[in-house]
Amino acid sequence: MKRKWIRRVSWILLTPIILFVILMVLLYVPPVQNLIRREVTAYASKATGMQIQVERIDLRFPLNLLVRGVEVIQQPDTLLSLESLNVRVQAWPLLKGKVEVDEVTLSRVAFNSANLIDGMEIKGVLGRFFLQSHGVDLSNETAVINATELSDTHVQMLMNDTTTTPKDTTASAPVNWKVDLHQLKLKNVSFSMQLPADSMRMAAHIGEATIDDAQADLKNQFYGLKQFLLSGTSASYDTGAAKPVEGFDASHIAVRDVSIGLDSLLYKGRDMKAVIREFTMNERSGLSVTSLTGRAFSNDSIISVPGLKLQTPHSEIDLSAHTYWELVNIPTTGRLSANLNAYIGKEDVMLFTGGLPDSFKEAYPFRPLVIRAGTDGNLKEMQISRFTADLPGAFSLEGGGILENLADSITRSGTIGLKMKTQNLNFLTGLSGEVPNGTLVIPDSMNLVAQVDIKGPEYKANLHLKEGQGAMNVNAALNTATEVYKADLKIDNLQLHHFLPKDSIYELSLSAAADGCGLDVMSYRSYAKLDLALDRLHYAQYHLSNVHLTGALKGALVTANLTSDNELLKMTTDAEYNLAHSYPDGKVTVDVIRLDLHELGLMPEPMKRPLAFNLSAEARQNRVFTHFISGDMKLNLSARSGVNPLISQSTRFVDVLMKQIDEKELNHAELRKALPTAVLSFSAGKENPLAYFLATKNISYHEASMKFGTAPDWGINGKAAVHALKVDTLQLDTVFFTVKQDTTLMKLRAGVINGPKNPQFSFSTTLTGEIRDRDAELLVDYKNGKGETGVLLGVNARPLFEGQGKGNGIAFTLIPEKPIVAFQQFHFNENHNWIYLHKNMRVYANVDMWDEEGMGFRVHSMQGDTVSLQNIDVEIRRIRLQEITSVLPYFPEVTGLFSLEAHYIQTEKDLQLSAEASIDELTYERQRIGDIALGATWLPGEQGKQYLNAYLNHDQVEVLVADGKLLPTRTGKDSLEVNTTLEHFPLRVANAFIPDQMVTLSGDMDGNLNITGSTEQPLINGELVLDSVAVFSSQYGARFVFDNRPVQIKNNRLLFDKFAIYTTSKNPFTIDGYVDFRDMSRPMANLNMLAQNYTLLDAKRTRESLVYGKVFADFRATVKGPLDGLNMRGNVSLLGNTDVSYVLTDSPLTVQDRLGSLVTFTSFSDTTTVVRQEVPTVSLGGLDMVMMVHIDPSVRVKVDLDASNDNRIELEGGGDLSMKYTPQGDLTLTGRYTLSGGLMKYALPVIVAKEFAIDNGSYVEWTGNPMDPMLNFKATDRTRASVSEGENGGSRMVNFDVSVVVKNRLDNLSFAFDVSAPEDATVQNELTAMGAEERGKQALYIMVMKTYLGTGPIGGGGGGLGKLNMGSALTSVLSSQINSLMGNLKNASLSVGVEDHDDSETGSKRTDYSFRYSQRLFNNRFQIVIGGKVSQGENATNDAESFIDNISLEYRLDRTGTRYIRLFYDKNYESVLEGEITETGVGIVLRKKLDKLSELFIFKKKK
Repeated sequence: MKRKWIRRVSWILLTPIILFVILMVLLYVPPVQNLIRREVTAYASKATGMQIQVERIDLRFPLNLLVRGVEVIQQPDTLLSLESLNVRVQAWPLLKGKVEVDEVTLSRVAFNSANLIDGMEIKGVLGRFFLQSHGVDLSNETAVINATELSDTHVQMLMNDTTTTPKDTTASAPVNWKVDLHQLKLKNVSFSMQLPADSMRMAAHIGEATIDDAQADLKNQFYGLKQFLLSGTSASYDTGAAKPVEGFDASHIAVRDVSIGLDSLLYKGRDMKAVIREFTMNERSGLSVTSLTGRAFSNDSIISVPGLKLQTPHSEIDLSAHTYWELVNIPTTGRLSANLNAYIGKEDVMLFTGGLPDSFKEAYPFRPLVIRAGTDGNLKEMQISRFTADLPGAFSLEGGGILENLADSITRSGTIGLKMKTQNLNFLTGLSGEVPNGTLVIPDSMNLVAQVDIKGPEYKANLHLKEGQGAMNVNAALNTATEVYKADLKIDNLQLHHFLPKDSIYELSLSAAADGCGLDVMSYRSYAKLDLALDRLHYAQYHLSNVHLTGALKGALVTANLTSDNELLKMTTDAEYNLAHSYPDGKVTVDVIRLDLHELGLMPEPMKRPLAFNLSAEARQNRVFTHFISGDMKLNLSARSGVNPLISQSTRFVDVLMKQIDEKELNHAELRKALPTAVLSFSAGKENPLAYFLATKNISYHEASMKFGTAPDWGINGKAAVHALKVDTLQLDTVFFTVKQDTTLMKLRAGVINGPKNPQFSFSTTLTGEIRDRDAELLVDYKNGKGETGVLLGVNARPLFEGQGKGNGIAFTLIPEKPIVAFQQFHFNENHNWIYLHKNMRVYANVDMWDEEGMGFRVHSMQGDTVSLQNIDVEIRRIRLQEITSVLPYFPEVTGLFSLEAHYIQTEKDLQLSAEASIDELTYERQRIGDIALGATWLPGEQGKQYLNAYLNHDQVEVLVADGKLLPTRTGKDSLEVNTTLEHFPLRVANAFIPDQMVTLSGDMDGNLNITGSTEQPLINGELVLDSVAVFSSQYGARFVFDNRPVQIKNNRLLFDKFAIYTTSKNPFTIDGYVDFRDMSRPMANLNMLAQNYTLLDAKRTRESLVYGKVFADFRATVKGPLDGLNMRGNVSLLGNTDVSYVLTDSPLTVQDRLGSLVTFTSFSDTTTVVRQEVPTVSLGGLDMVMMVHIDPSVRVKVDLDASNDNRIELEGGGDLSMKYTPQGDLTLTGRYTLSGGLMKYALPVIVAKEFAIDNGSYVEWTGNPMDPMLNFKATDRTRASVSEGENGGSRMVNFDVSVVVKNRLDNLSFAFDVSAPEDATVQNELTAMGAEERGKQALYIMVMKTYLGTGPIGGGGGGLGKLNMGSALTSVLSSQINSLMGNLKNASLSVGVEDHDDSETGSKRTDYSFRYSQRLFNNRFQIVIGGKVSQGENATNDAESFIDNISLEYRLDRTGTRYIRLFYDKNYESVLEGEITETGVGIVLRKKLDKLSELFIFKKKK
């Protein structure tokens, strides 16, 4: 019985154990595992409301758990997806309190927190995680992790908002675990995080990472590892939505190729150690770190970085630092020592200048920036022992100082000083965005000294800059406790020209002083004063001074006064502004007495008067007012509100207007309510700066006025008008504009009116318009001077809305029912007068407008075509162009009958166009062009091809045909094939468009062009043939005939193969080379131009001639470079057989007869009525030309001073000139044209034209401006005049040399007469004693009356006109008239003289008749001169054999005019003793420029 009870009790006790064992065994049975899996997942799904699925759970003995196919789904997101989880743990060590984990493996896990975590979303994938740990002791809190691996893992965290998690204040139990990690491996692991609203984004990707032998003792705070390796890693950081700037951008950092190697990392309290073995990376900007090495350590007393070296491909930085832990605990004890040495290359510097101009980056020197710095001390005393910065060749900077008690704001003190010396800092000028070109310069050898002193709350700064003889000093002081400040600026003789060498600004001296209290300028307690004085500023020729600026701040009211009293600017300005008010509250008054904008360089031309005006402006809380007066110009602006309300009201009006425009309906009553109340008025006459400025642009007016006002009560109203507006030759009597708005509409009216007194056209044009709620209307009304209506045509525009069949767009209706165009009345057929523009830009049109004669036009769209986007027919029939141009004032006169037919179809993929136009009997400015017909067709083809065909007919003959096609390609760049043929294209068509028929073209152009290739870079081949093409200039009498040989175009090269241009001779002007336009954006030329003995001109004089005669030249030049910057070099020679005449149509000098002086020279230009217009400099596309011009000594240049050839100048001589033309359009000419002979024939009042021989050695010299040469020549005429013998009444004949002397530059010409008597010493002595003005009068008396009126006994004793010999005067007039009749012989000169002789002793009288004839023959190479004399009267003796006294024959041996041979016969009567002397002989004349006498006998040309 007892045994039974024992058995029963045993079963009772063993039953739970057996049941537990059975339960444990059942857990390893797969069916049981599946049952548990289903029940648990079902319960969990029901409890969480999620869809949880587990494919398999496998638990194997003893502790090996395998889980597969886990999914947690919360629609529509999958929160968790796990492929497999495998955990293997040893069971027996668990009984001992130890954990031995053989394996923990996770594979292919995807997770998404969705909205489970407030304010955050985490999602990603985990490829594989492996953990092995043998040695986890739960009782001793130690763990050994043998291996850990993580690969193919990517985690993304999105922060949805800024929700903060409450701080957990629960005290946590201490953690005393010790962990040993033998190895950790990461491969292909990434992490990214994004904050709300895309404000910040961070991402990192680890290629491979390894940590070996890591230890962590959480109780003793000991951490260490043996080795850390990282490779193939990238990271990025972005903030903001802006795109990254060029170079390094701190808001957008992206590094790649990061490699890190760390050894022996240790951290335990103050004991720390680290060795950086390797660090490399590349950043997005181009920054590359090739090496970072170094080490750092610390113990109980020191912290040390013995050496840290950073290297890039272009730079190197070394850092060393030592300090003590005392400095960390007690900043005023211990010491810190640090040294920095840096060599930073240009490439790395440029990475941090991304936003700076490219010009600065290019100009920055290719030299390293060297920085050295050292410091020693603590917060009680910190000494900057060394600081230098040096950019070789640019600047050097050094400094140092000491700071004490840095942490104490009361006892803080210190001094820091800097010294800088500059060299070449011109690269800094590139910061302006312009390439350094010398406009802005930073001088070298500047010295800068700066010092900052600190003493408690007091800060003082001193800056001294020394540049040459100039200096700048700045002293400033600030007390941060009391906010009292003071600053002084002194600039003494600073040479601004050293900084701006191309500007006319020089030394500057000024002083300024400011002091005050309070840094809050809006506080009523703050006050300040400013005083600035400009002592001296040298600008151009002006020395400016007396400029003063004073300012004050008191009670939040700022006041300022500016005065200037100097040559450029005289003005006074007063201003005030209240800073305490929330609205703009202030006023300003400006009174400018004189301001010369031209002298300041702000205007290219001077105005009639300097600028002077008075401006007053005031802005208050409820009022804005501006008043401007200058001369008779007034401008006023007033508003009944402050500045801020005025801006807000204007903004509201714009908003209301834009809203109504979007709704396609205007509500004028609502618009008026939104208007601000403001009035703007303007009036100006002819005496104001606006009129003066417009006058420099050749624009003038009589009166201009304007007045506009806006207000809710009256809306928008205003008017404007300009009277007597004149632009160049265009004159408009009245131009006006008016606007008026009521509650229902706005009326507009504008126009131009020319009254009957207008010197050009009399007409009136009026534009009348109305803007209503739902539509707008505009009507043009043109009437000519007779009141006939030339144009009456308008349009009504009405927006249409969607729905109700009204569409969505704008409908245009032409008005009125019977419009007038070109004085012809038209009518619309059956209301066909509308055009509809849909919002998709499709046009629907139905316009039929014709007159009674069938002239008009038609526009019709195919409404039934629902496939095409556009389908329009256009027809214009027999429009008389003369009637069209007659209603267009100032339009060229064009006549002809114009007709056009066109058809246009556009689909979504292509378009089709065909058009034919013709003009019958086309004329332009009464010059016939002919019948013109033009046709073009554009057709689509298969596979996106487009076909083009065009033709041009002239006088029913086809002269141009073009066929082509456009082919699409796979690259997206279309290709084309075009063939163009020219067949007898008449160049005479262009003659109608050449002003005043300056030149005329003749001949035809033939040829063909073949264009292939892409549209971006087409390939052109072909040829052009000039068929009998010639250019003729009637004014110059020149005809140029072009070569008939074809000009080839091969592969985008226009080839010239000795292309010839002929005139009247067989010697051509040839062009050889090519123009290369393979690069369409920069065509290049390489041409050689050559001409030898080229007949540039061979023309006879006609009524239209400006130049006639013969011009022969040698020419050789090269033209190279791009077409927009050609470079031309060469020389041109005018050959000795040149004999050319120029007709001066407007001589700059005339002669007037005055009583005060016998002759006065005055200019044609009247400064009271004519304003000389300077010709602006025009650049010929960047041409850079240097040409050497040689003129042979025998070149003859003649200038006809009038059309009758009575007054002329003949020049003979030569010289060498240099002509330059710059890319900026400046033409300069330098050199001297030396005269060897010539004559000047000039007619004066009561004196018929006299011929003056120009003296050898006279010259014309150019030193720059080709229009302003230096003249220095003297022309002399030998005249025999009667000289009275004194009181006895007798007279004798004396030879006088009357000369004209011209000197000075052309714009300041000096013109004077002089006289001498080289063969009569007595008369010459008397002339020498006279002044220049008196000799000029004597010269005129001799020329007019052939009588000398001296001031002494000879010549009548100053008897003046009372002693005149009337016989001599009459014979002088007679000989002058004869010479006038004979003076215009071609290449010949004939002069006749008549002299009366009266012997007072014998009473006998005699008259001598003399003549002189000269003739040039054989192209001026042969000259003959014949002279003689015949006497008549008492005691007259004539040679019975011949009355010819002299003969001269001269022949030029060469073309250049350097060698002559001369034969002569000369008979003279010298004196009573000598008697008659006859000379006969032969001679040779040599003209040669010599450096040595031996060169006279060298005649061979140098090879």
